[in-house]
Amino acid sequence: MPDVPSVLFVEHRNEVIGGPRFVLDGGYFENCTFVDVTLIYGGGPCMLQGCTYQRCRLFLHGPARWTIEVQPELERILQSGAKPPGGSRVA
Repeated sequence: MPDVPSVLFVEHRNEVIGGPRFVLDGGYFENCTFVDVTLIYGGGPCMLQGCTYQRCRLFLHGPARWTIEVQPELERILQSGAKPPGGSRVA
């Protein structure tokens, strides 16, 4: 797992995950397969590595939805050379 405190995550490795709905927030997913499921993401901690998706739907709500809404403008800000207060560039 990356350098993130594992207490933040419920770990899923090499699992097949299906069903009507599944919440991604709070999960660490490595080499999982999501099948016929609506994936729900609200912007909380979540890591996905090496996963595959078959006939999935994505439902974004809360902070995740708003991030997607403003993403084009955020990209324009970064392209202008903007840097966060700490001085290192966000990518």
